[in-house]
Amino acid sequence: MGSYILDFVCLGARLVIEVDGAHHLDQRAYDAARDTWLREQGFRMLRFWDSRVLTAPDEVDEAIWQALQVEGPHEHPAPHPNPPPQGGRGPEALE
Repeated sequence: MGSYILDFVCLGARLVIEVDGAHHLDQRAYDAARDTWLREQGFRMLRFWDSRVLTAPDEVDEAIWQALQVEGPHEHPAPHPNPPPQGGRGPEALE
C-alpha cells in the first residue's frame, strides 16, 4: 500500500495487522514513519511479535476480533489506493 508492504490488511475495517520479528528492533524509525503514513490514510494498526503469534494464537485471534468489532475511523471505507490491474490480481495488488 503506497510504497509499503503490509503483512495483513482488512480494507473494509481499515485495519492493518503486522507480525514483527526481531529485525524490527533495528528499524523503529522506518516503522514509525510507515505507521504515521498509514494512520494518515485512515488505517488502524495492530502489531504482534512473531513469537506471540506462535505461542499464544488464541490471544492474537481475540485481539484481532476485538479490533474488528470497533468501528474504524471512516463509516465508508475509501477506495483501495493501489487497485489491482485490470483483469485480475497480480502480486502488486498485495502491496
